[in-house]
Amino acid sequence: MSSVQIKWMFFLLLLLGLGQGGRIWWHERHSLIHGVFAEETYEPSIPENLDREEGAFMTVSFGYHLVPWPKFFEGDPVVSTMDYQKGPPSKFITRMTQIWSPGNAEVIIEGPRTPETGVTVDQWKSCLQSVFCVARKNRFIEIALKDLIKQRSRLKKVVWFESPAVDAGRGLRLEFDLDEQMLERFVIITDSGNTQNFSLRYAKNEIGKAAHEQFRKLMTGFTLRDDLKTPREWISTRLKGVALARIASIPDPKIRYQKWIETQNLLFSQIAIDPRNVAPFFHLAGVTHLLGMSLLKEKKSYFKNQESWILLVQPLLSTLIQYVGDFPEAGKEKGERSAALANMDSLLQDFLLLKKKLSK
Repeated sequence: MSSVQIKWMFFLLLLLGLGQGGRIWWHERHSLIHGVFAEETYEPSIPENLDREEGAFMTVSFGYHLVPWPKFFEGDPVVSTMDYQKGPPSKFITRMTQIWSPGNAEVIIEGPRTPETGVTVDQWKSCLQSVFCVARKNRFIEIALKDLIKQRSRLKKVVWFESPAVDAGRGLRLEFDLDEQMLERFVIITDSGNTQNFSLRYAKNEIGKAAHEQFRKLMTGFTLRDDLKTPREWISTRLKGVALARIASIPDPKIRYQKWIETQNLLFSQIAIDPRNVAPFFHLAGVTHLLGMSLLKEKKSYFKNQESWILLVQPLLSTLIQYVGDFPEAGKEKGERSAALANMDSLLQDFLLLKKKLSK
């Protein structure tokens, strides 16, 4: 090889090196996640009286996780809702929201998702802190953090969290200052690399502070699975013990509302882990109708946020009807599904009719 060829070879390698270096420099300046970040270790926190009738917490499943979740916040039942987005039966529900305190605290649950098949949690940890893992890191951000990319300037902290407990949650915790509110997101990553987001949007007041403390404790109580069998079995067993007729006959309205909302949350949990099963959508519509009709007729307020629950009934029933409409009609189930859809629509119209009648 001549000296001229060697010089050209050196020049080309220099250009390639500068190109890669420039790419890394640009990424480190503009990416949501960049550089080496701090690590935190959380001791697991399991609430007392978990899954007991008198307890304030119950175990629910979201994706690959079993979580001790609050039945109440600040004395009011935790209520759930979701907007329609294309998903079931082929994909998981994209997003659910739990309203802990209207205007003060809400939890957003997203996923599960797989940023890249075959990448383990340890490989993600190494990649996310490396300046050379640009392409893979970008895929992770695009899948798990896409909605926050434009909030980069508001990002206050990124940490990697661990737990000494077996099967506990690991992953990223991010904090954002959104002016009047704060947002904290935990990206939980299973051993095989599946991700799920749990985010708290909370006001900068005492209620928001209390929600943040509660939420942080919840994130230490995860039990992870790399298959859906255990969570599905758990929630199915819980729902088998629910008798709507027994709940409807409870004489104390306050306890009756608590039980209906608790049942709603169990059904939301089942929908979150089994998108191919249409039955929970029907059941959730039925429970929501019972709750909504009772709230419309109720003349006494038992909870601070009771009136706000009525506002969730109509959009939730409409969303459930849309989801069921996405399930294919086939064979002998075709007539059953169509009849169920018609019944769900009648529940919605029933609620709207009573609401209109009582508003006069």
